[in-house]
Amino acid sequence: MLRLRSYIGPVSVLAAALLCVALEAADPHRPAFHFQPPANWMNDTMGIFWKGEYHIFYLYNPDGPVWRQAKEWGHASSKDLIHWKHLPAALGPVPGGPENLCCQTGSVTIANGVPTAVYTCAPGICMATSDDQMITWRRSANNPVIPDAPPGLDVYGFRDPFLYHGETSWYLLQGSGIKGQGGRIFVYKSDDLNKWEFLHPLLPEEGKTDQVWEVPGLFRIGNQDLLMYSPTKESLYTRYFLGSFQNEQFIPTSRGKMDFGGYFYAATTFADDQRRRLMIAWTREGRSKEAVLKAGWSGALSAPRQLSLNPQGQLLIEPVAELNRLHGKHKTYSNLRLTAGEAKLLDFRGDTLDIVAEFDPGDAKRIGLKVRSSANGEEETLVYIDRASGEFVFDSTRSSKSSATDKKKLSDAFSVKDGKTVKLRVLVDRSIIEAFVDSRVAVSGRAYPELPESLGVRVFAEGGSAIVRKLDIWEMKPVW
Repeated sequence: MLRLRSYIGPVSVLAAALLCVALEAADPHRPAFHFQPPANWMNDTMGIFWKGEYHIFYLYNPDGPVWRQAKEWGHASSKDLIHWKHLPAALGPVPGGPENLCCQTGSVTIANGVPTAVYTCAPGICMATSDDQMITWRRSANNPVIPDAPPGLDVYGFRDPFLYHGETSWYLLQGSGIKGQGGRIFVYKSDDLNKWEFLHPLLPEEGKTDQVWEVPGLFRIGNQDLLMYSPTKESLYTRYFLGSFQNEQFIPTSRGKMDFGGYFYAATTFADDQRRRLMIAWTREGRSKEAVLKAGWSGALSAPRQLSLNPQGQLLIEPVAELNRLHGKHKTYSNLRLTAGEAKLLDFRGDTLDIVAEFDPGDAKRIGLKVRSSANGEEETLVYIDRASGEFVFDSTRSSKSSATDKKKLSDAFSVKDGKTVKLRVLVDRSIIEAFVDSRVAVSGRAYPELPESLGVRVFAEGGSAIVRKLDIWEMKPVW
């Protein structure tokens, strides 16, 4: 196992990047164009755009590829959202105070012109500010600014604060849960970011089946407000409500999942200078602890995504346009006719790919792609639309011969209107697969093929015939 206790420092930024290059070349499952530290454990992420640069912070265990409570805030910056520069750790545990054991998930925003971080300490909420490019941080003399959970409530979990500025006041949304009642988001209010008043929980009737609502977020998108959270009981999904935040309450009008794969968790969103709403999440591993220890790393970040609303007020989720800058070798296919039960093998192979396919479903019951496919299909991962059941499906039940990896068939609702084509986009990055159908439904999954030949791509139809009107496939360049 590779251990790098202090791999990032003022004189080792280049060394960290070069190490990423070497590790990516040596490990067939290590992503090539998704962000991750050179080694060890990472999870939840916090993001912000500031003075022409994108910044991400993430929880990092510098001593190994396994979870532990006492983690640091890893830090990286980028000018283009795809090439990242490793920076020194931003925050970490401080002996002898509220941050003795815990410097956990929170959020970063610009408050009164100053980068401001709020984060979980033990047992309350702490705050810090930065006067430079968020390299050095000054902790508040009032820490913890919120010392504990609201009195009189039997709270289960109290973590992951999020700062939101309303019309006249600051609000802090705190992930939590109440024993016997389920997940909650507690709302606090302040005029000066130091003294906080507890108001109430949001949407108390919605969280009954969940233990804790983690990593909340709230922002304006189009003419609506979006409230997001990650429920611990639901296999690590990130969920959202669209609606309106008014009179310090949230009134939902619709709901959904940011990603139904279970590998897209603790999402962070932020706006940039193009007024785009961007989203990045933690992509967890789907293999055993023994496999992780052998690899020496655990976790990566999703590809950055852009959120918007269509004319009907529905949420659209799609990869950012910057990813197209990584396109390398390319091929286009047109009018590929698929008979019932046919899986057509393309003459284009790879484990780092961007695939965009437009299907005319015809009378087929199922249409989609098979990626990371071996010659005889012994290993392959399927992403497809099931018209019979009205679902978008991610099937990794044959993704690897290894018994130490997740093998799941997951789905979410998606229907195809008669006479309409369907656009399917799939990003393949070694062991990470992200897919989007009509920018309406997204899924992330993990696949760890054992066979070196599992590089094939197939388009298929079942239960009837279909036509692939156009398919573009690119080889993706590594970012390190």
